[in-house]
Amino acid sequence: MNKYKEIFGFEISKDVFDVYGSKSGHNQFKNNGSGFKSFLKSLPK
Repeated sequence: MNKYKEIFGFEISKDVFDVYGSKSGHNQFKNNGSGFKSFLKSLPK
């Protein structure tokens, strides 16, 4: 069984939140419901 391991760092502000993944790099999402849904879709299964 292979497990995907990645470390994430978050910076949350009023309008956006930034996510830095040790493998995926930097991404920025809007700080609302659709932004969080986009973030969850970007995670590996």
